[in-house]
Amino acid sequence: MKAHNSLLILLLSFAAPPSHTQHSTVNASQVVDRWRAAVHSDKASHSALITTVSTEDGIPGTVQDWISNTDFRREVQRNIDESQLLLTKQRKERRDWNGWVRKVEGQELERFTTGVNEERVIVFGPPQEMGSAEVSESSDHSAYLLRYKPEGGWTTTWYIDAKTFLPLKSVRPGEDSEITTTYSDWRNAGGLMTPYHAVVAETEKPDYKWDCKTVQHKSTLSKDAFAPLVPGPSDETLAPNAPPIPFTMEANHIVFNVSVNGRPPIGFILDTGADQNVINS
Repeated sequence: MKAHNSLLILLLSFAAPPSHTQHSTVNASQVVDRWRAAVHSDKASHSALITTVSTEDGIPGTVQDWISNTDFRREVQRNIDESQLLLTKQRKERRDWNGWVRKVEGQELERFTTGVNEERVIVFGPPQEMGSAEVSESSDHSAYLLRYKPEGGWTTTWYIDAKTFLPLKSVRPGEDSEITTTYSDWRNAGGLMTPYHAVVAETEKPDYKWDCKTVQHKSTLSKDAFAPLVPGPSDETLAPNAPPIPFTMEANHIVFNVSVNGRPPIGFILDTGADQNVINS
């Protein structure tokens, strides 16, 4: 009888896993509710003005974002250039470093919409509709993963700390890449918990960081905050006696024959949409 009891205890010890490997499962709605409680979403205002310092492209700059539940405006000021982005119900446009204002549409609009939604979630907390997101757990059970597709955007995966229920990171598609933003230095800003530091990693690009300087929660923002973008002065001139410049169109690109350092001419592409000058040696 004693031998039988010993064998039964031994079998039970193999059948029951250690308690630290057990992890209760929750649904997406429960994760969102605890996330909202952790960041105090019930105190969220309807609008905010956020100022951050960014090192994107290795160039320091100041970023100001006016953001509400429906509208968004971004102004980027760097030593070498500036740009603006406006996404409202009426207008979706961008002003580039040359002061040119153009309409944003297609996949570019979807990409911008996804990034703006990510910021909106960070600033105001997750919306209740995220409770219908696809949920899973990380392999080490330290985080819940919420896969959420915002309206008009692409699916973003949020990693939520299983202990604090604050976001650890978000992963979203970029332009032929994947963008991972890791959040840290959470502080109370106007009653809401907000990350003041983040590191952004994008496929085949150097990592960069942003640091939040101020977060001003407001009941409303002025109408001027979301006014149409104003084009800058033209930066192009052409003398009336300028000679014709021959070029060819190849694969929808403007190609010039250019000689460098006395070498025989070769084809150079003129890409007016590029923000950098590049010569392939």
